[in-house]
Parts: sequence; C-alpha cells; structure tokens
Amino acid sequence: MNKYLSCLRLNFVLLTKLLTCRFLNNKDYAQDYNKIASEYDKNWLYYIQKHTEKFLQKLPPTNSSLPILDLGCGTGFSTGYLSQHYNGNQIIGIDISSEMLKKAKEKFPQIQFVCDDMLNYLKKQPNNSAALICSSWAIGYSNPQKIAIEAHRVLEKGGIFAFIVNTLDTLPKIFDAFRKTMYNHPGHIKKLLWPRFPKDFSFIKEKHFEQLYCEKNNINIPIKDKNITDWVFKTGIMAGFEQVTDMTLFCQELQHCSAPLVHRHIIGIYRKK
Repeated sequence: MNKYLSCLRLNFVLLTKLLTCRFLNNKDYAQDYNKIASEYDKNWLYYIQKHTEKFLQKLPPTNSSLPILDLGCGTGFSTGYLSQHYNGNQIIGIDISSEMLKKAKEKFPQIQFVCDDMLNYLKKQPNNSAALICSSWAIGYSNPQKIAIEAHRVLEKGGIFAFIVNTLDTLPKIFDAFRKTMYNHPGHIKKLLWPRFPKDFSFIKEKHFEQLYCEKNNINIPIKDKNITDWVFKTGIMAGFEQVTDMTLFCQELQHCSAPLVHRHIIGIYRKK
C-alpha cells in the first residue's frame, strides 16, 4: 500500500511539473559546469583522457580547408588535439559554460571559442560549411538525433561527424540513487530531467551517413564509497541535478546504492553521403 501511495505522489508531482513546464534547461547545465570548471580536468578528465585520445586518434585526415567544429568542448582537451592534427583548418570550440571556455582559452589562446548551446550554434551555420564536426562526451546533454541531422546539413559532402558519448545506461550507481531520491522524496522535486543520452547508434540515419567506425565500451571508476559524494559534484556528472531535487537526500541514497560505478559509452565516426 505504501509503495502504491508513493507512486501516486510521485506521478502527481511529475504531472504538475510537466503541466507547468518546469524542465531542466541549458542555463542550469551551464551554471553547474561553471561551478566545477576549475577542478574538472583533475577530477573527470583524469579518468576519460585515454579513452578520449583513443577516439581522437581514429579520426580520418581531411583534404578540405573548411572549418572543424568541436561541440561541447569544455576545457579544450579535444579542441587542442584537433588544432595540432588539423593545422590547415580553422578550429572552433563551442560550449555553453563560460567558465569552462575560460580555462580552454588559457590553454589554447590561438583557438577560437564560442559560448553557445551546441545545437543552437549548428542551426546558425550555413549548409556544407564544415569539414569535420567532433564531440567528446557532450551531445547527450543536447538532443543527439537533432545534432546528427544538423551535422549532416552543415558538413560538406564526405565530411566527418564523430563523437564519443555516454549511453543511457551509464553510471548506474549514480542514476539509481537519483531515481530512488525522486521516488522516496517526491516533495523535493523542483524540475524535470529529460535524459537524452543515446541507447545505441540508432539516432544516426543510415541514409545520411556511412559508418566508418563504431565501438561500445565501459570505464570502471575506482572511487571508494566514502569519497564518491565529494567526487561526483566535481566532475560534471551531476550537472543540472541540483536544480532537480535535494542533493543531501541524493547523497544519502548514493551511500546505500549497490549498483556499480561504471561509465558506459559509445564511439561513432561517420562520413556524410
């Protein structure tokens, strides 16, 4: 009976937020990434750098002189790599967090960085105007399917769309604890979170792109339970979550969650037909 009542309470709260359009938005993500910009590299890039490098090393060369776009560039790790390996192209890094971009500009003053939502930026670009569109760990915070459609329009024929991105089943320990927090404490829900991380590669339309490479992989995160609550808030994993529910309650649920701390992701490299 208690479970039934809890479900009713949760559904009522979610419906109320839905009807009043209380959704997590881009400003919420930007605000939280601004907070952790100074510690992002040592707390998160540390774990994903070798996987990001593996992805970047698989990018094919280009004979085009058109610009290369790095969507959701963060503090600029991928952008810097692109600048070194595609020195005949203009490299543009795009991110919604001004503080993350500030760190990127400090490291790579020669690169152009733009503070904008990645999908909004793509929509403003002319047709057939880019040689390569790359994204490291970012398109899941936007709308991957719409990103792919816009990338196809913006890329020249034969241009490359490449990404490494979290999948919907990533970090079950974190997301199970988050779901339990919402279920057990529906009165603390402030906004709705609409996860858009892809399940697989199905958001890419075969009629638009030829697949050059794909891979699904896992990263085990060796964080001890006593340090996990501090760590998750310094990595960007919890970006926007503070605007959704009470983080003290979330941390309590996290300490009791037995699911693994494994980061699941996919790599895709596609050529525009």
